[in-house]
Amino acid sequence: MNIDLNKTPTALKIDQPMKSLLSKSIVFFVFLATCYTQSKGQGVISVPIITGNNSPNVEICEKANLQLKFEHFNFLFDNIFTVEMAPNGDFVTGPVTSLIGQRMVAGNSTNQYIDVSFPSPPNNLLANTNYQLRIKGSSPLSYSPPNTFTFKIAKIGSQPDIAFYPETYWRGSFFTWKPSVTTIITDANTQEIFKPSNYLGYVTKADLSFDLNWGFDVESAPGTKFDTSNVCGSHANFYSIRMRRKINFEAGYYIFGGGGDDGFRLSLDGGTTWLINLWRDHEFTGKLHNNGCGVYLEAGPKNVVVDYYERAEHSRFQVIIKRTGDPLANPLTITNPIEGASICLQSAPFQMLSNAPGGESWSGPGVSPGGIFDPQSAGLGTKTITYETGMAGFGSNCVKSTSVSVQVVPSLSSEFTGLDTSYCQGDSSVKLVPQNPGGTFWGEGVSGSNFKPASVSAGKYVIQYALSPNSGCGSDTVRKNVTVLAKPDAGFQDLPDSVYADSPNLTLSPTELGGVFSGDGVVSASKQWIPSVLPAGEYIITYTIKKGGCSNASSQMVKVLGMPKPELYIPNIFTPNSDGKNDEWRIKGGTTGIKVTILNRWGKEVYSGTSVGETLCKGEDLPGDGLYFFLLENPADNKKWTGTLTVTE
Repeated sequence: MNIDLNKTPTALKIDQPMKSLLSKSIVFFVFLATCYTQSKGQGVISVPIITGNNSPNVEICEKANLQLKFEHFNFLFDNIFTVEMAPNGDFVTGPVTSLIGQRMVAGNSTNQYIDVSFPSPPNNLLANTNYQLRIKGSSPLSYSPPNTFTFKIAKIGSQPDIAFYPETYWRGSFFTWKPSVTTIITDANTQEIFKPSNYLGYVTKADLSFDLNWGFDVESAPGTKFDTSNVCGSHANFYSIRMRRKINFEAGYYIFGGGGDDGFRLSLDGGTTWLINLWRDHEFTGKLHNNGCGVYLEAGPKNVVVDYYERAEHSRFQVIIKRTGDPLANPLTITNPIEGASICLQSAPFQMLSNAPGGESWSGPGVSPGGIFDPQSAGLGTKTITYETGMAGFGSNCVKSTSVSVQVVPSLSSEFTGLDTSYCQGDSSVKLVPQNPGGTFWGEGVSGSNFKPASVSAGKYVIQYALSPNSGCGSDTVRKNVTVLAKPDAGFQDLPDSVYADSPNLTLSPTELGGVFSGDGVVSASKQWIPSVLPAGEYIITYTIKKGGCSNASSQMVKVLGMPKPELYIPNIFTPNSDGKNDEWRIKGGTTGIKVTILNRWGKEVYSGTSVGETLCKGEDLPGDGLYFFLLENPADNKKWTGTLTVTE
């Protein structure tokens, strides 16, 4: 319908305020339609992750509830997320299955979850088929990529009872059935109980021995107890579990026992013979083989099988496998430690011994079940240690027990003093003073009971002290850290051995900046030494530097000559014939640093250099004998000299 707001028909009278409201409403709905149009087709959904099942080759029970984690962006207020599934992620040719469950959420989220389940009944879900999931958004219509890993659907009875014996955990095959015999279940009924068609999946348990009390209401068990996530399907009062595990026994004595709320039996040879057989209905009934005294086993692996069935109501399943000592040892005694022994607090933990070794029934302060005694955990004072073999339970009693009392006494301390936390290289030796003498110090820089910082390079070191094991009760070892800091470099340059009274100021150049020059004639701020203000004599110039808590100093002596610098005496001939006389062109009154330029008779430069001491050049510096012209320049005072030079042998 088109409405002219400025020319309202007689049948539709709209006053001015109503016109304004209607105009604003039209603008608002046009805005929403524009936003919807712009957003449609632009929703983004990340690759979904099946929480708890994000790995290759998993099987998910058809009764399972799934949770998918994902991210989404740009969805409108009426958006609904749902989940679809297709074989091998083929959502084009399908078949595509919609899962039960949805989530209404809009906008953007980087941490979103949706809970879904497979259709029920799951008639169209196929076993041994690889499936993938995707998430569908409705507003705008958008799809995520399929989840990363394919998975299979585990169906009731679709997997066989695998005769598989893990070495680190129990694997239990889970069965349910409708009993044809509701009274006592005998061995003759096991074929019915463990029929492959009754298989529902498997449970696992990592403990060697376990006691699983699933409670009175078996309708809630075991699907909500321990690791039954792999049990597929529902169960009623009648079910059974067959647990298998390969156990590598060490040679020794072992206690086997257990029980159940109805049938229970245990075998060490894969089910050929039964060590315990309580295969009858009852309230919880247990048994210890050999009355709990333990039986001897040779070393080696054994295929252990435990069968259990539940007929009605109560549901509890217990397995006991325990190491014990020789039941024939009589009397049972503890051989280490002996009665009344004194044990140092700082002694290392040690294995206690008995005349019936192998059991794991030690107890007392600081004692592990396997018989390790830790004096520090036990603490000071009298401690009672108990060792027990055999086991009591289910009407059996083969327990033997013995105890000893020991004294945990203080250890002598290896504490020492005299060591600071840091030193500078070159510092004097320090004396290390132990609280209890008679022990040994060791570590880099240690000599006897002295630490010598001057004997090691800069770095971090550990100094240790321990008493001899024969020193009373023994002792701990005390370790202390010490840092040796590098001394700064106090060297400096550009100070000659001697200068003339009228020599110019000298700039002193330290190897490492940050220090202070001192001495007669020194201007520390500018690092200048002014010899012209000093009388003739010898002077000490010192450079001192301090960094990082370490200081260093070095000194040089310089002589001020009691005369002005003489004019240069420049010889005009020298004879480089290697006779040790006049072999170099030398000047008198010269210093290092005079520039030397020599030209041949045609004005071509044949040598340029700088004087070293009073030496201007050597014979090998020139082409040979002959007449030359020279130019000498002293940069210190800009004086110049010219003349001729004859070179002859």
